[in-house]
Amino acid sequence: MDFARIVQRIAGFEDTLRLLDHKITEIRTLQKRNHEKVMEGFRCIEKAFKLNCRAQMTMSEQLDEATGMITDFD
Repeated sequence: MDFARIVQRIAGFEDTLRLLDHKITEIRTLQKRNHEKVMEGFRCIEKAFKLNCRAQMTMSEQLDEATGMITDFD
């Protein structure tokens, strides 16, 4: 009787481990997907920042030309 109960408990433990492994795989997949979304957001922020910087430099150059001043960005 003890042997049968031990085998039953081991089978239950295997089922629990299988479920935990599946859940861990799902969590890793979600983490990877969320990480990719965050990184894409950072890339968009970087692109917008660079675009804004270029626009400000262009505007500054245009203002300098209009007022007769010379600004050196290098």
